[in-house]
Amino acid sequence: VAEEKKAKKAKKEGAAKKNKERTVKGELICAHCALGKGDSCNNAIKVTNKKSGKEMIYFLSGDAASALGKGKGQKVIAKGKVERKGKGKEAKITLVASSLAVDKKAK
Repeated sequence: VAEEKKAKKAKKEGAAKKNKERTVKGELICAHCALGKGDSCNNAIKVTNKKSGKEMIYFLSGDAASALGKGKGQKVIAKGKVERKGKGKEAKITLVASSLAVDKKAK
């Protein structure tokens, strides 16, 4: 019984973590032009992990996603909820942006 309660609690915490709003900092790019993804232009954020050097692409959606126009390489800060579809290298990570702004501190 105690193990079942722990499992339920862990599941709830995992669900809460999934729905949590996150902040992502990176370079705003056009997913179609720069990456060849999708049928038309769509903004995405390219994030490089400082420790591993690995790049991740967050495709943007939501009203704030088009606030800065087409991605032109500027450094941005985006806030929103992350949705992941698929597994492994084929996974598509979408950030449903609630806000998107130019990172004035970035060089």
